[in-house]
Amino acid sequence: MISSLNQLWRNSRRWLPGFLISAIAIFILFRSVHVEDVILAVQTIEIKFFLIAIGITVISLFFKTFVWRSILNLKVGVLDTFFIICQGYLLNNILPFKAGEVGRAVLMNQKTGKGVMYMFSSIVIERAIDIGFAAGLFLVTLPLTTQMESSKPFAIMALSAVIAGFIVLFIISRFHQEISGWLKKVFIRWAWGSRVIFPRIEGFLDGFQVITHPLQFLKVLFWSTLTWTSWVLLYYIVLRAIAPAAPFWWGAFINGLLALGAAVPSAPAGLGVYEASMVGALTILKVDRAIAMAYAISMHLVQIILTGILGAIGFMRNNISISSLLHYKNVTQPEQDLSGDAPKSINEVGNANLN
Repeated sequence: MISSLNQLWRNSRRWLPGFLISAIAIFILFRSVHVEDVILAVQTIEIKFFLIAIGITVISLFFKTFVWRSILNLKVGVLDTFFIICQGYLLNNILPFKAGEVGRAVLMNQKTGKGVMYMFSSIVIERAIDIGFAAGLFLVTLPLTTQMESSKPFAIMALSAVIAGFIVLFIISRFHQEISGWLKKVFIRWAWGSRVIFPRIEGFLDGFQVITHPLQFLKVLFWSTLTWTSWVLLYYIVLRAIAPAAPFWWGAFINGLLALGAAVPSAPAGLGVYEASMVGALTILKVDRAIAMAYAISMHLVQIILTGILGAIGFMRNNISISSLLHYKNVTQPEQDLSGDAPKSINEVGNANLN
């Protein structure tokens, strides 16, 4: 009993900060508005805007599919990749630590056999590009608003970190063989290190090879641009339901700030943090707080429900259950055996890599 309580406490130290941040955000939001006003504001949004949101979200998911396929540069079906991405979103909606990212790395590994760490490195590249786009949108639209000048250093730092990260990754990828050879010499002294740690590091580094191929990287940027354009269009069109006079750049500003806010630890699905980021952006744009809250809740529900349904279809399509994925034990190459203290489940992998 005591050991179980100790284990529960150790696990809670990982997920509790995110839940607390979400709880505080929700508390502050609902303290600042009247629930009745929010409900009335939601009721004013016409159903056609929700249908448009669903349509554009599906299109953006297909664009995201081509982003990931371009990074992987593997022969994986479009629909397979599409549903794996949706399965990842579903897992993010119900699990902490953004474990859905590890989940889709595991699922794609089952399709390709390239190794979970190889797949995970491609997701790191994808997320880094997203942060770069988010910071770029925020910086471009920042001069158009007058109340966010104090946040400019944060966006510049985020963009600079992404650029610096790509430079480092390019250097690592460029000298991949030399680095792998050196690491092999280091870990070969320990059986567990050479059998467990080194294959993961090598697989992780292999996934960054896209950075050394300019044409492939330009292809990734092309599909990423279409993805972000669709997201900006999504937020702008639905925003017109509550603010008919809203200019197009509002969609870009909201999208950039929302994506940067998503980096903050939170409960599954970004609950509370998503709404706080959205309401904060709209409040800066002089939108009534109750209307902003209605917009944020509506958009979040559409995305959670849609990706949840598509993710569930993906699990049924591949005949895989969430419980079996949570206890997936092969986190490197399919033929390798893990032992010792290596992560044995997707939750443990998520804790190790995403927390």
